Amino acid sequence: MPVLCLRVSGVYGVNDDIGFLKYTKETGAVYKNPLNDLIAKAILSRYGVSLENNETFHGLIYIDDAIEAIFKTTFAKECTGILNISSDKDTPAKTIMKIISGALKIKTAKQKNDDKNPQSVSIKISNKKIRDAVGWKSSTDIKEGILKTIKTFLTNYENKKKKTIKKEENLQEKPANKKTAGHVLLTIFENFVLFVFFAFLGWGDLFFNIRLPDAIIDYSIIYIIIVAVMWGQAQGYIAMILSSILFIGMSIYTGTDIITFIYTPENLIRLAIYLLVGIITGYSIERRNRQLESNRISYQSLSNKYLFLLDIYNQTKVIKNELEKQVVSSEDSFSNIYSIVQKVENLEIEAIYRGAVEAIEKILKTESVSVYIRSRDKDNEFMRLKSRSLSLAGKIPNSIKISDYKQLKYVVENKCLYINKNFEPSIPLMIAPVVDDKKVIAAVSVHDAEFENITANYENLFKTVISLITNTIKRAYYFEEILKHKRYLNGTSILNADTFEKIFSQIRKNQEELDMSYALLQIERDEKTLEDISATARSGIRENDYLGEAKDGKIYVLLSNTQDNYAYQVVKRLIKKGLKTVLIKEEEIDE
Repeated sequence: MPVLCLRVSGVYGVNDDIGFLKYTKETGAVYKNPLNDLIAKAILSRYGVSLENNETFHGLIYIDDAIEAIFKTTFAKECTGILNISSDKDTPAKTIMKIISGALKIKTAKQKNDDKNPQSVSIKISNKKIRDAVGWKSSTDIKEGILKTIKTFLTNYENKKKKTIKKEENLQEKPANKKTAGHVLLTIFENFVLFVFFAFLGWGDLFFNIRLPDAIIDYSIIYIIIVAVMWGQAQGYIAMILSSILFIGMSIYTGTDIITFIYTPENLIRLAIYLLVGIITGYSIERRNRQLESNRISYQSLSNKYLFLLDIYNQTKVIKNELEKQVVSSEDSFSNIYSIVQKVENLEIEAIYRGAVEAIEKILKTESVSVYIRSRDKDNEFMRLKSRSLSLAGKIPNSIKISDYKQLKYVVENKCLYINKNFEPSIPLMIAPVVDDKKVIAAVSVHDAEFENITANYENLFKTVISLITNTIKRAYYFEEILKHKRYLNGTSILNADTFEKIFSQIRKNQEELDMSYALLQIERDEKTLEDISATARSGIRENDYLGEAKDGKIYVLLSNTQDNYAYQVVKRLIKKGLKTVLIKEEEIDE
């Protein structure tokens, strides 16, 4: 098997990977390619990294040129062995650094000489073989390639910086629900206003000449509950402290000394109530808020998961529809195979074989198909070419002896498919029999196919197509046998004018489209009867040749797949048998 080994020299150029952003003096190079690494360091040198290099670059090749070379050599059959892909030039480091410094306008760029790493010797990496094989050569010079690389690296660098800055800004953004200092101050002010209002309700009659309604419950407790509910636990604790201070202050203001206040149980109980109301209410509200926040986060998480799954579902649905279309409309789908095989549905043998070749070519994606037929006579050892692909013109014989090919003999005797697994050059890739009543009447061969197509599925597809075509051929043979009295002149093997015209038209079509030659002989009737002409002519021609009457009443012999040199032999043979025969030229046929 031909093997191609490509040895690619230093490839540099546009690369979507912008890993050079991670380059530091500590980590060093980030690219295995020395030139790309040098360009990366040069770009960062604008931010304090100096250039250091002491090499000669051998056979540097721009990435686009390398891809073109690989593509051309891969699809060129004449390319085998080991081929070098290079620019066939050595470039000193000084030249490289001069180009880079000029492009980036780096004034501080410098080259560090290292005695431990002396200047490398020149190594010639010749690309003569690939130039002679496919005519390829590097079209991008070193300066043009470096400038393209720098431009792309800089674009990627700027885009990466923008994405990084945007990401950091997003991370630094304050959560929407986080309270600002102004919001806290406003809440404290509102809390204080509410405190003043409830203090007036509870103790206003001591300072103003008004009478306020007596309340069953302490107004301070109502105040604490409202504040905790409205503004949360922290403000509830402030309300609790303010209410306690107000109660103590008013008690002292009304004449109660501090000692008496402390030893009065009712006062301590009221302060304890303030404390409990503030703590319990604040805790309950805070717990509820935390639960709501937890529910909100859970809801948001579930919503994100739902949207993610919905997106996957939509993508899967699109892919499913695409795959469904591919399955339905693919070249080897059942519907396409059926529609192609339907073209073989014909009652004329010549048209069937032509259609069989076309169907196999389309379904198996090949242009090397042949059909050989075998006589129905017992122990017939010869098969004759009936139809083939245009690419096989002049490459395969018109007649083959079964015993000369053990593979064909195996197919005929065992009535099974043969696969050329050893890739013998003179043998078709696959041979399949066409069987009628336990007898092989034809053999269909695929001579060549793309290597990647040769799979088990390819083999099964070939079997399926052959089985469909076999049934069509058998039906045509049965039709020919049943309607023999309508196709031939009475008591002869001479085709009537309509049938002969159809067969002749199909053979001429094969000659035009497949370059399959034919010859037309005219028999002079003289005083001979049709029965005598039929018996004599049939004994001198092959079974797959046709004897027929044209619309002008003349008798012709149609030799399918026959050159003029063989046709003259048939003419001589028929003359010896007493039938005067002449070869009709192509221009005479057209007239």
